Amino acid sequence: MALSILVIGASSGIGEACAVKLAEAGHQVFGSSRDAARVSIPNVTPLSIDVFDQESITAAFEAIIAQTGRLDAVVYSAGFYVAGAVEETPLADIQAQMEAYFFGAVRCAQSALPHMRAQKSGRLVFMSSTAGTISIPYHSAYSASKGALGRWTEALEYETEPLGIHVSYIEAGPIQTNAPNAMKPPSSPMAIYEKSRSNADNAFKQSISGGLPPVRIAQAVQHAIESEKPRVRYRVGSAGKVFPFLQAMLGERLFRKLMSSSFKI
Repeated sequence: MALSILVIGASSGIGEACAVKLAEAGHQVFGSSRDAARVSIPNVTPLSIDVFDQESITAAFEAIIAQTGRLDAVVYSAGFYVAGAVEETPLADIQAQMEAYFFGAVRCAQSALPHMRAQKSGRLVFMSSTAGTISIPYHSAYSASKGALGRWTEALEYETEPLGIHVSYIEAGPIQTNAPNAMKPPSSPMAIYEKSRSNADNAFKQSISGGLPPVRIAQAVQHAIESEKPRVRYRVGSAGKVFPFLQAMLGERLFRKLMSSSFKI
């Protein structure tokens, strides 16, 4: 059965791959960006959504309901990337990171749930990250936002499962996206962190270049939407599975030494 699906953050990267995959599967897909003109995908209807702005979210959801009569799934893949040492990262940047990856997801869920409760069904799928479980050096704001999103999703599923609404999140390691080029660096970098920050950034960029293609994430998202028994957490790729295992097996001190060595800090 063709579903009515909204992909938030569909102009590039993972969101774009999800919109393409779901449209190819025959679903009626709406793809959003802050500027709808940036969404250009065959058989995907573009919408404008600013996840910082509740009015734009509400208007987009109402437009979908007016056109299709229902909202079967929402995929949240919006956000941007803040990097840098905690001391050299302005609080406003950290707050914006949390707004994009966490509070934006909360706004969209709160907007979708009334519609899904009325139809007694629905799926919400969020993009977390292995970084939400395994913190990345010099990416503390990103790691914190993804960790918050994962724990929040797990709690939300308890509330919505009895209502016929399932909630999932995707946890993967490096993915081939434009994240390294889109990262917002410290506005006032401090010399004391320069060497280790540079090493960590280089290691991060290398991991992204050898990461999973976005279509692998899209496949997990499709399963979360179409499966009769979706999982709450989808760990995708070897890094997404191996690093949490190593953390549990090695213990805190050894694992932290491994991470420090990997990022050359």
